[in-house]
Amino acid sequence: IMLSIANKTKNTGAEQTKYGNLGYLSDRCKGHIAMHSALNGSNLAAVAVSVVPKAAAALSASSLLANTFTTLQHYSSLGFYDFSAVSLSDLSIMVNSMNSFINSTILVDLSPKIAQSRWSSIINDVTVPVLTVSGNHPTGTPMTNTTKLFLKGLDDGVVNTESSSGRNQSSANLFSSFESSKKVRAFDMGIPTTRAARFYIDQHKPFSDLFYCDSSPYISATGMVEPVSNLILNLQYNNHFTFLQATDQHMMPDNQMTCFAFKNYPNTNNYGKSYNNEEELVTNNKNLYNSGKIDPLIINEMGEFLRYKDRFFPKLVIKTNKFGIKFPKIVWKRFYIWKRTYHRLKEDKALDMDYAYRFLFPN
Repeated sequence: IMLSIANKTKNTGAEQTKYGNLGYLSDRCKGHIAMHSALNGSNLAAVAVSVVPKAAAALSASSLLANTFTTLQHYSSLGFYDFSAVSLSDLSIMVNSMNSFINSTILVDLSPKIAQSRWSSIINDVTVPVLTVSGNHPTGTPMTNTTKLFLKGLDDGVVNTESSSGRNQSSANLFSSFESSKKVRAFDMGIPTTRAARFYIDQHKPFSDLFYCDSSPYISATGMVEPVSNLILNLQYNNHFTFLQATDQHMMPDNQMTCFAFKNYPNTNNYGKSYNNEEELVTNNKNLYNSGKIDPLIINEMGEFLRYKDRFFPKLVIKTNKFGIKFPKIVWKRFYIWKRTYHRLKEDKALDMDYAYRFLFPN
C-alpha cells in the first residue's frame, strides 16, 4: 500500500496534496517481500473489532477484572511476559477504553470488508513486484487452534491462503479451488495419518468434489502433487507473485515451554526456529528469474520425491531362451497400494525466510 501511494504522489492529485511527492520511495524500491501478509485482511480482525469491545465491557462490569489481573501477575512470575508494572487501575482504564482503542487500530483496516473495499484497488496499483510467502497449517499452538474456527479454507492460523497469496477475491466467500474426480488421491498418505486427516478436512469443501487451493493449486503445502481435473482460481493482484508456500504457522513463540503443541509435529515452523522440510517454490514467471528478482539457482533446489506402500506378487510368464525353447518363469510384479509424488525444496533445515534471504533480489 505504501509503495502504491508513494508512486501516486508523483502526479498532481489528492495523494500529492496530502503527502507531498514521495515518488522516490517507489522508484528506488526493487520490490517487496510479503511474508504471510493479510492482503485481503483476516476474519480474526473482524472478530476482534466486533467482539473485543463487548467482552471488555462485560469484563469491566464483573468480578472477572480482578481475576484477570491475578492471572497476568501469575504469568509474570512464570516468566512468560512481564506484567509486573501493570496495576489493577491500569488494567481497568485499559479495559474501559477498549472500544475507542480497537477502532483506532489497524484491525479495522484488516477486517476483510474494509481491506477489500478500501485497499484492494490501491494494492492492485503497485508498480514493483510483490513476492509473497504463504503458509498453510492444520494444527498449531493452542491459540491458533482456536482461531481456525473463524477462518475459512486453508490458512496459517491467522490469515487464509487467498489473503497471503495476494489473490483478489471479488467476494469474501469466493475461494480458489480445484475439482478432482479422484478425491481419495487428495489425501496425503505420505505423512502421519492424523496430520493428513486434518489437512484433508481443512482442504475439502463439504458435500462437493472441490478442494481449496494452496498458493499453487497443483502442489499441496506438504509438496504433494494434487489430483487437479478442473480449476476455479481467483487472479492475483497486479504485480503480485507467490514465491514460496509451506506448512507454516503465522507465528510461533520462541519460548519452548509454550510450544508443546508442536512436539508431535516436527515438520512445522515459523518464527520459532523449528525445522521444516516442507517448502515449495511455486513461481513460474520467467521474467522474475530473467530480470534478477529471483536467483534462478533456486530452481536447482527443487526435487521430486516418491512416498509409497507396495507389495510384490509372483507372476508366471513364458520366456524364450537363445535356442528358441520356451520355458515358464516366475517374476515378481510390484503393486502399489498407494503412491504419492512430492515436489519440494530439498534442504531439510532451511526455513522459508532462509530461501527468501538467499534467493530474492540477489543483486
